[in-house]
Amino acid sequence: MSKYTKGPWLAAAKPSSIVGWPVVAPRDMGRSICNVTTGHEDSEGNALLIAAAPELLAALKRLSRLYQGIYVTMSDGEMTACRDAWVEADAAIARAEGGS
Repeated sequence: MSKYTKGPWLAAAKPSSIVGWPVVAPRDMGRSICNVTTGHEDSEGNALLIAAAPELLAALKRLSRLYQGIYVTMSDGEMTACRDAWVEADAAIARAEGGS
């Protein structure tokens, strides 16, 4: 797994004219995670999504672990939908951790 700065991460309340929209790790005394380029209508949303990444990864990993332990009677369609979601979650986790 690739290393990353542990969360939480925070997006700045407003962009800077110099660096764009900063995302920082406040535990590491404002350590810069990235700067999202401004001037696009989705810049703030992108910064907020990036800032949420550590919590999103943790939640997805927890859901994946919970799913692996659930044995419930489901219809074939429900089971297929759950299995597909599980495969997608595991792929997203692997990608976030530096896998393929």
